[in-house]
Amino acid sequence: MESVLGEMRLELKPIKVNYTRHLRHLVIMADPYYFSQAVENILSNAVDALQHVPEKSRLNEIETNMKNKWVELIIRDNGIGIADEDIGNIFQPFFSSKPTATNWGMGLSLCHTIITTHGGKISAASRRGEGSSFHIVMPLLSTSNN
Repeated sequence: MESVLGEMRLELKPIKVNYTRHLRHLVIMADPYYFSQAVENILSNAVDALQHVPEKSRLNEIETNMKNKWVELIIRDNGIGIADEDIGNIFQPFFSSKPTATNWGMGLSLCHTIITTHGGKISAASRRGEGSSFHIVMPLLSTSNN
């Protein structure tokens, strides 16, 4: 996560990012490049969702938890949220609630493919006008003390 946040620091600059990491160093079973692409896409979508929120109020919360042999990554924003009629389609290829001239609707579909291919799961919850949260659960490979 630290690497992804470092790579995205300019894009995330106008947003308060609260990252709560687990006390132990958690290693997941995933290709680092592809997994970071999935996380970056979710964070980029959050940046877009936060454009309509006053700059001093923009918030992105990220936390990692360990549950048995799984690592849970939660990414929340206080952006515009996802409409109820759209939430069930967001992981479908070519679905986008944004203008299709600039957004092909492949980002979250690709995230879903990357995460499920690695044996994980992804889900989303949202309330219009209150924000969205994405929950990613991945197989735990190992832990160590920091």
